[in-house]
Amino acid sequence: MDRRVLFLFLVLMGICLGWKSCPVQAKPRRILLDTDMDTDDSLALLYLLKQSRSQFDLKAVTISANAWTDAAHAVNHVYDILYMMGRDDIYVGVGGDGGILDDGTILADVGGYLPLIEQVPRNS
Repeated sequence: MDRRVLFLFLVLMGICLGWKSCPVQAKPRRILLDTDMDTDDSLALLYLLKQSRSQFDLKAVTISANAWTDAAHAVNHVYDILYMMGRDDIYVGVGGDGGILDDGTILADVGGYLPLIEQVPRNS
């Protein structure tokens, strides 16, 4: 009887320990990259695209231009990178072309593209 109990105990312990060591398939992290597509952001986009899709799922890239980049140049740059990396399935959105000035003024010009979010100044 003692041998049976010991054997059953060892089998149950083996199942429990084996259950914990089995890898669990986690859902990939969904990512939305908001960028101005300056040099650092280009490298960040390339880095994300090289990661395993089972860990990171880049859903979209949004572009907000500033004093260093304009929306038209940035969107072409993003499309070129996505095409080269074989990821034409990723959405690309274009935000404001002018951005926000230091004094808080919002520039509504979006370089001929429709804005992602209507940029209306607040009434103070």
